[in-house]
Amino acid sequence: MTTHTDRIRQMAIDSGLIAFVDRDGALVTEREDQTAPILRFAQLVAEDCAQHVNRSLTEGRSPMGKVASEAIRARYSLKD
Repeated sequence: MTTHTDRIRQMAIDSGLIAFVDRDGALVTEREDQTAPILRFAQLVAEDCAQHVNRSLTEGRSPMGKVASEAIRARYSLKD
């Protein structure tokens, strides 16, 4: 089972915010300028939220779920 922490850790890796997790579980970065990875991380979190909202509102069949998902994506410049 994936926990919220696991999803957040994976999003941080996918965005480039962190390079890897060391043996002790510490998050390691190799970048000086974190601006782009932080923005990408925010986009990945927004996408995760948009997908959750859409699924939660009648399993993605609700027009309101789609509207809410699109609003979240638009806020962070994400497309379907």
